Amino acid sequence: MRLLDLFCGAGGAAMGYHQAMPDLEITGVDIHPQPHYPFNFIQADANELSTLSGYDIIHASPPCEGHTVGRWTEHDSYDLLHQAIRKLRENDSWLWVVENVTGVIWDGDFILCGAAMGNVLDDDRLYLKRHRKFWSNQPIVEPECRCRSYKHQGYRCAGLYGGNGGQHHQGRGYRPPASTGGRLMGIDWMNRREMAQAIPPSYTRHILTEVMNVSWPSG
Repeated sequence: MRLLDLFCGAGGAAMGYHQAMPDLEITGVDIHPQPHYPFNFIQADANELSTLSGYDIIHASPPCEGHTVGRWTEHDSYDLLHQAIRKLRENDSWLWVVENVTGVIWDGDFILCGAAMGNVLDDDRLYLKRHRKFWSNQPIVEPECRCRSYKHQGYRCAGLYGGNGGQHHQGRGYRPPASTGGRLMGIDWMNRREMAQAIPPSYTRHILTEVMNVSWPSG
């Protein structure tokens, strides 16, 4: 089976699909160089691909800066989400998934939470929130958010990893050092900037595992 990973970044989503299906042939596409992407990579504008045919699974993570709470409005022109969803709804792939931040105004089909996906470090008493909205042509069970539960147990919420390790950033949680953040997210091959843009592999591993349990492509 073949997977096309659009707006792939450094490969957090792709790794989750690989973990659920190790024999999956994965190709990532991004307009920017991605030297740490762990699978086949093509540097190109995902919006200008002439065809999406020939892939069993298509994942897309369009730029989200324009929808992220607290980000500068200079990014508000980034409105690729609707375009990606519309294009994939017209595609006949077995599974397609679009991911974005919860700040977007459009309702997603389901939301995934880092704490619910097991992105927790008991030794460091940390949990990952990183809620993300998803749209898909396959039904996915939405596990209950567990952030409040871990908070009540005295765990700290880990925020983004773009700043100096070990500091607390207002509204975004404790920022652990990059090495700890990599362990928490399961993406220890990335640098801080790449982590800040990524989703943990646990999210897409959950999605593909769920789909394989209820559906399988014919032929």
